[in-house]
Amino acid sequence: MTPLAPEPILGAALYVVHVAAYTTRNWTLTDGWPRQQVYELWEAIHEKPNLMAQWRSDAERQLIRYLEEYNRKCPSPSLQEELQDLLRQSEGARPVTQLMPGPMPQGALNVVHHAGYTTRNWTLAEEWPRQQINDLWQAIHEIPRLLTRWRTGAEHELLMHLDEYNHKWPNPNLRNLLHCFLGRFERALGRTQMAPEPILKAALYVVHHAAYTTRNWTLTDEWPRQQINDLWEAIHEIPSLLTRWRSDAEQELLMYLDEYDRKWPSPRLREMYRRHLEAGSPV
Repeated sequence: MTPLAPEPILGAALYVVHVAAYTTRNWTLTDGWPRQQVYELWEAIHEKPNLMAQWRSDAERQLIRYLEEYNRKCPSPSLQEELQDLLRQSEGARPVTQLMPGPMPQGALNVVHHAGYTTRNWTLAEEWPRQQINDLWQAIHEIPRLLTRWRTGAEHELLMHLDEYNHKWPNPNLRNLLHCFLGRFERALGRTQMAPEPILKAALYVVHHAAYTTRNWTLTDEWPRQQINDLWEAIHEIPSLLTRWRSDAEQELLMYLDEYDRKWPSPRLREMYRRHLEAGSPV
């Protein structure tokens, strides 16, 4: 597992990401909001959360370079000044915050990193989703600060922030991004387990059915491109989920099946899964 940045730098850098996040959210509320500046902001700092979770000897220099990159083009918010002010304040001070324990900081930072480069990419599209960007950063702008003031109940608050966005928009699936990262970490430590055999067989049958249905659809003249996209958007994580099983994993599995079933009448994924689970074989 790679090391986190030292605590004073981590706290200061996460505060800068927090500033960038709520600034982006506020910009989307104005009529003449600065699309190019949003792009420049996240082009410069979208790698920062990743960098915080993969610290090395030259990382602070790279961190400052990211901030300078933005402030050479745009005078505000003054990211480098924010960072330096906080580092000066932390000199000689006793830490009053508590970092999130275990692998969760890296997982949450991975989510913020994904949100950053997704925002940057959205600004390049002709019809870029202003309301979706607002909802994304409205939901997660507090996460960087939450990571440095961990307390009982904070993990619930973190998940609540992620769900706040995904109740409105299906993509990116923020909670899934977090779980995927934590699953990779647990696999690296040999802590993961496979799904119970009946669930494993039923879920793999659903994936198998989706695969040959997709193959057959592509042979038709009017093949349902959007339906194929929705099918695999809903279930592409299922094979990975089956290898990192945990107490609430079946709920997540059913959520993926329902995601598709809400949009299309067939194939009925949840029903297919349930019937196989009850019968122990395809029905």
